[in-house]
Amino acid sequence: MRPGVRSSAVVALVVLLWPAAQAAAQPRVWSFQWSFHAAAATYILPDDDDYVQPTVTADRGRLHFESRYNYEGRDSVSFFAGWNFATACFFNPGSDDFYVVASVGVSF
Repeated sequence: MRPGVRSSAVVALVVLLWPAAQAAAQPRVWSFQWSFHAAAATYILPDDDDYVQPTVTADRGRLHFESRYNYEGRDSVSFFAGWNFATACFFNPGSDDFYVVASVGVSF
């Protein structure tokens, strides 16, 4: 790799990762109140039955629970439990608007 290209790549990485590094330096304060969210996706298929895929989540602090119906397959139920991680988005460094949830689940 040429030195000029390498320097440009390093500068680009620093510019992109700087907001996340700043957010990591100031740890997020997690609320220990329960929060709930429900959503539904409707699938209208031309040559098959239409169906709805509802999702319900519950969070308390970093703990995350999630349940979905019709997600893995028709008439299936999925349950997930996991841990929330948050960081600042590259485009809005002052807010925690990028979340990752590490989870395990079961479907039947």
